[in-house]
Amino acid sequence: RFRIKFTERDEDTVKNLGKGITHFASLGTLNYVVGQNKYGIRYLVSGVNRDGDPKYQSAIFTRPGSSIEHLSDLKGKCFAFGSHMSTEGHLIPRNMLEDAGVTREDLGNYIYTGSHMNAVRSVINGECDAGGIQDSLAKQLAAEGKLRILKMSGPFPSSVIAYNRGVDSTTVNAVRSALLAFDPGGRHKPLLVEWDRTEMPLGFTEINERELDKVAGFAREYGLLTQ
Repeated sequence: RFRIKFTERDEDTVKNLGKGITHFASLGTLNYVVGQNKYGIRYLVSGVNRDGDPKYQSAIFTRPGSSIEHLSDLKGKCFAFGSHMSTEGHLIPRNMLEDAGVTREDLGNYIYTGSHMNAVRSVINGECDAGGIQDSLAKQLAAEGKLRILKMSGPFPSSVIAYNRGVDSTTVNAVRSALLAFDPGGRHKPLLVEWDRTEMPLGFTEINERELDKVAGFAREYGLLTQ
């Protein structure tokens, strides 16, 4: 029997899982590698996107009427990140900026807004000039004319389901099998409400955990891992 526990902050989700307050959790890949490093949490499965891949991207965006055309134009500007511990809202956009020759120190200002939607609001309301958010939200709002995408990142491993290392193998195997058999677009669809708005709209699959090394490398570079 399972009970659901909600947390407002990514850090609390990782802490609860690591300390055994919860036994399974959905985590972005940055939070997973941090939790693995600090608590020894373990990988179970990965979410599958609308294209059928266990990947996601980040988008750097601006207002529709902005004069900004390239990421290099963001030097001296204000940039809105999401949560400090967000893969799509911080880690990937920060790397995208650096690839374009723009470090955080090159920005006029940068803020951590706490969520993807808060980052959007900060830009639309004029507090910042550009921001970084998850791909699905960016594409939706761009189609509605509410923002303009400057650049999409390359693919990164999508969010995962992880588990506390103290969970027994029988339970782990049963949950893994259930998630891999989960069919949100088919026989399980009548049981779901707005599942297509999640980061795993087509269910779950398994990946080689070495694919997460890329995320761990950036996390270490940015001082988000303790070792």
